Amino acid sequence: MSNPNLDQSSLFLLVQQLQQEVQNQRVEIQSLRSDLDASRASVHQLELQLRSATPPSRSRLPDPPRFDGKPLTLRTWLPSIRAKLRSDQLSGADAFDYVWDRLEQPQQASVLHLRHQAEENNTWDVEDIFSFFQRLCHNPREQQEAIQRFSLVRQRDEESLIAYLARFERLAYEAGASTWPDTSRISVLHRGLRSSLRQSLEESNDSLFTIPYDEYVELVQSLDRRSRRPQPPQQPKQVSRQLDPMDVDPIQVQSARVSSQQPMSLLRRR
Repeated sequence: MSNPNLDQSSLFLLVQQLQQEVQNQRVEIQSLRSDLDASRASVHQLELQLRSATPPSRSRLPDPPRFDGKPLTLRTWLPSIRAKLRSDQLSGADAFDYVWDRLEQPQQASVLHLRHQAEENNTWDVEDIFSFFQRLCHNPREQQEAIQRFSLVRQRDEESLIAYLARFERLAYEAGASTWPDTSRISVLHRGLRSSLRQSLEESNDSLFTIPYDEYVELVQSLDRRSRRPQPPQQPKQVSRQLDPMDVDPIQVQSARVSSQQPMSLLRRR
């Protein structure tokens, strides 16, 4: 027979071992939970860093047209090509090659020496190309001609007021007249308006040339809108006409003659 004391002690030891294993598993589970929470926090932090490091995507600007060498085209081509370089973040040789590609073949030939220099010295600066064409297209009379165009600006017959004001502001900028006194700008703008609108302004305000420029423009726009509103149709007036004694309808006269002749014909028959 087995010793009962020995069996109890063995059972007690087994229970202790099981309890210890359960405790160890609890500790391990708690440690795993802590590691999982720490991993989640790290992943969240990495997501935030990734979002802040990645710039928001935006639509790319279209490619500017190829420059044809004309001075008038250069004025709009230069801002367009510079904006494209900034938008695509091009610099160095990449920017130089892109600008080179946006030149027509004759213009590429004219700056071929700049490309050779850039390759030899390994200095790719697009401003060298821009400066070359700016010198080539420079007009020493440009400012004087711009002032003349501005001083002679006139509103065309079929031109809306909005289009005329936009053209006026552009010519004022080109002539450097944006900083002129308000009286001077108002005088040029007023002189170029259509005669009907100019007359309405002069009849509605006695101090046109002493008000601020912005206030004058608002006044012009208000009168222009008012003049373009559809007018209600006018009912024709009914004029009561007093008949003159001599103004007798020939048909009525003939009818009177016939009616007066009928009794005479009856008497003759009798």
